[in-house]
Amino acid sequence: MKALYQEDWFTFRFADDRLISRFYLEGVEAGRRVSVFKIDPSTGERLGLLVTATVGGGGWVDLREPIIVRAGEAFVAVPGPSDPAAPGHGSATPLLTLLYVAGQFAVTLVGVLASLTGTVAAAGVGVFVVSAFDTDYLFGKDAEFEAAVEALRGTGHSVEGVLP
Repeated sequence: MKALYQEDWFTFRFADDRLISRFYLEGVEAGRRVSVFKIDPSTGERLGLLVTATVGGGGWVDLREPIIVRAGEAFVAVPGPSDPAAPGHGSATPLLTLLYVAGQFAVTLVGVLASLTGTVAAAGVGVFVVSAFDTDYLFGKDAEFEAAVEALRGTGHSVEGVLP
């Protein structure tokens, strides 16, 4: 087990309410992806993905949308591999990913879409939904959609394929 100061992630705890639009990660180079998870402040257990971002110059992480952290709450920032979409790292990755409900369901079947959107909402992922006569399509931010797929699988939904 690594000592706390040697861990590969950064934990932020707050005694008062905060609106976080940026934070600093010492020693993390620009272009690295960062996943930010809400955690249980007493156990450190990850409760859900809040946002993903890219480390900018000097170790600063600027969030597209601020996150709200209430008094006593905490989050952890986990650096990952370099982001290929960062300046100087090649072409951009797709902005949206598509997940669709395969198969035909009876019009009288209720709760299918609510089950899907409720699950991804609990994982902190927003989606855009398009419904057709016999299926539903969920579009989500590419950087966050992996968390949605994990959440769906974790609640028993079968996810066969995801199209960028």
